[in-house]
Amino acid sequence: MLRASVPHIIMKRLSHDRSTSVPLILFIFTNTFLRNCHAYEVGCMYPERMLEPFAARAKLTGFTNVYNVDTELETPVSVHQAQAFSYCDINCLAHHDDGTLNAFTKERPTIVVPKFGHNSWSRMLCIAQCYSILFEQAGNSEAVETVRDTWKLDILSKVEEEITEKYNVDYTMVQDYIISLDYDPLAIGRLVLHEINMKFSDDGWNSNGSKRYDPYSKETVPCSTNCIPYRDTYGYYPRNFPMNPNEQIERVGGDKYTVSGNEMFWQPLLEDDGNGYLSRQEHVTPHIGFHAQARLRDPVQYNFSLPDPQYDFYQESLQVIERVKESAMDKMKWDKIAFYDKKFLVRILIQEEIIKQFKGTYKFEDELLFVHAIGAAEHDSVLHAWREKVMHDLVRPTTVIQRWGQDEITTFDGNRKDPGIATINANDFHAFIRVMPHSEYPSGSSCICAAYHEFTDIFTHEYFEKNLTDMFWGYGGIDLGCSELSVLDPARADFLGCKQGGFTIPNMDALAKECGESRLWGGMHFTASVPAGRELCTGIGSLAFEYMQMIRNGSSLGEAHVKGDDRPQCSTTTSTPTNSPSAVTLAPSISIASSVSGETEKHSSSPTSSTDAKTESKSTSVPAHLDYTFIGLVLLATLLF
Repeated sequence: MLRASVPHIIMKRLSHDRSTSVPLILFIFTNTFLRNCHAYEVGCMYPERMLEPFAARAKLTGFTNVYNVDTELETPVSVHQAQAFSYCDINCLAHHDDGTLNAFTKERPTIVVPKFGHNSWSRMLCIAQCYSILFEQAGNSEAVETVRDTWKLDILSKVEEEITEKYNVDYTMVQDYIISLDYDPLAIGRLVLHEINMKFSDDGWNSNGSKRYDPYSKETVPCSTNCIPYRDTYGYYPRNFPMNPNEQIERVGGDKYTVSGNEMFWQPLLEDDGNGYLSRQEHVTPHIGFHAQARLRDPVQYNFSLPDPQYDFYQESLQVIERVKESAMDKMKWDKIAFYDKKFLVRILIQEEIIKQFKGTYKFEDELLFVHAIGAAEHDSVLHAWREKVMHDLVRPTTVIQRWGQDEITTFDGNRKDPGIATINANDFHAFIRVMPHSEYPSGSSCICAAYHEFTDIFTHEYFEKNLTDMFWGYGGIDLGCSELSVLDPARADFLGCKQGGFTIPNMDALAKECGESRLWGGMHFTASVPAGRELCTGIGSLAFEYMQMIRNGSSLGEAHVKGDDRPQCSTTTSTPTNSPSAVTLAPSISIASSVSGETEKHSSSPTSSTDAKTESKSTSVPAHLDYTFIGLVLLATLLF
């Protein structure tokens, strides 16, 4: 690859041997002007059957969310995996822009596509490739088939060795390789994905299960085999593990209404698969609040801890019983409890309402920045909430109420498909929806939605001088298929929170409040947990906006697509990219290596293999930051005079 010292080398060579001047200048001009004037046309690369950037990304995001549902990912795991996709978004933008920073390094990327790639369509191609390998790694074949077979996009299923083997050894070789592919946005997408995999493999979440906690040494140790993704590395163990009921009653002096000692701590709930298999919960990801790397505000260094709520467990439990009874009689609450329970649905509503309410001014690149930043706020909200959950380690209402045994209570009848009211035994009580496998205080949902609220209001006010209003979830609004799915599978409508047709949320403040209160309506929390969650996450949203602006780095975002814009056109009749530097063929006797250094390596006019491409890139590729036109003119002047 040509270095900054090449002009000096070339001029020195010319001064000694003018016999090489003509072929060398032909080479320089070929690479100079064709590189500057004949870059790839994204209109020729972007498949005709692939949706425009907003719709394409929404389609793929839908696959990530539906897949999370089908595999029943717990909230922290879902949030962490969503972060990986958002890094595809933001770092594909960074490589295809003249200002945006790499979100990992907080610096400009070393490899930057020239101006011809600074557009939404190139960025979306990069994102589609990055997403596709994440789908492959997760076994989500349906999403991959959409990209490869329906859209006819020529994606790869994994990152090539030219990137993986050279990334940490000699990054200039990766740079040469990318240039040899004419900055193919799909290759950039694979480069972005490789960096994501490396960063996420050691970010404290233990997503690959490479570590585990050893109770004997009381240390985090490597896992040798049979490793479990997201396994605890902190050493959490439930102090209120279920025991023989007779022993439990005897230990508390026969008073089943008094909760003290270890009975105050979280107890794993009993769950079943409907087919006779029963199991006890394990606290999901108890380590992340202590070991995971924060994006905005480190909970370990943050000098704040929530106070003990000092619950009156008996009175609080009576309120829980009454709340779920009221919810059983309020069909709109059924939908809201289901909707707010799935944060990806809340995110979809916010993001789609921004597109709709600010149509014509909201750019695709604004979407990428927004999604990445709100994802960072969501990520750190989970870290803060989980740290407090483990430190307080408080019991869930279900456990407290079930200890009342055969006491009769009039409440929700337990039929989640068609809720009603009945008089039941206390030990048969269950919340309105599944109670997640983690401790009660504070409410993670309240914490997360407080961050959504704060960040979104700052974003819309700063970018559009107004905030979101009248957001509608359900038929005819932002519904993620409520109409279709409710006809085909009514249970799906229950799941999506649109069984009753839909509901309007006046603004983000109302969204945050309902999101938190829905956890009380469903019987999953005691009262103090909700305001505690809001208090804990205050400030994270504003930090997310500052982070987003820092990553944007004053960029104008290039040729940014707005919903409704025309698709880019291809000026040729082919379906392949137009000529770009590596497609240029020189005479067999001319090569930059032979002209400059006297070596005899030749260029081949035939397509190169991956190995050949690396070799060719070393001899013909030139970094985009040099002014080759100026160099060419200098050489021409030298030849003429």
